[in-house]
Amino acid sequence: MESSLNKYEYYTYEEFEKYQQSEIQYKMEYDNGYIFCMTPVHPNHDRVKNKLAMSFINHFGFGRKM
Repeated sequence: MESSLNKYEYYTYEEFEKYQQSEIQYKMEYDNGYIFCMTPVHPNHDRVKNKLAMSFINHFGFGRKM
């Protein structure tokens, strides 16, 4: 009896792009021929990320003309 846990299917990047366009509800990542489905990002994650980015921009002065 074979274990299905060790079976992974190899995809080309072109196949991944086609599959990604048909499956819009999942975030997917392609790595070396394999496709990994990822959990969706929580809205709070984006808020925290943006606040941190703005803090760095304000602190280091990115975007200011010297």
